[in-house]
Amino acid sequence: MGQERLPVRKIREVLRLKAEGFSDRLIAKAIGSARSTVQECLRRARKAGLTWPLPSELDESALHVWMSADGVNLSAHDVSNRI
Repeated sequence: MGQERLPVRKIREVLRLKAEGFSDRLIAKAIGSARSTVQECLRRARKAGLTWPLPSELDESALHVWMSADGVNLSAHDVSNRI
C-alpha cells in the first residue's frame, strides 16, 4: 500500500507537534494518520530544511513543492529560492 498524501494543514500540524516534543506515535494519533506517514513527512521536512515555525512566505502551494521534491538536494537552497 502506498503512502498517503497529507494535506498542508496536517503537514503544518505534524511539524508543530514535533517541535513541541510529541512522539511520532502521538502525532499520528492526533492527526488520524499512520506513524509511517508522520515519519515520512518529518523525513521530507528535514531533507528540505524546514522547521517550525515555518517561514511566513511559505504558502500552501510552496509547501507542497518543498515536501514533494523527493530526490532533490534541497539543503543547498533556502526557502526564498523555491517560492
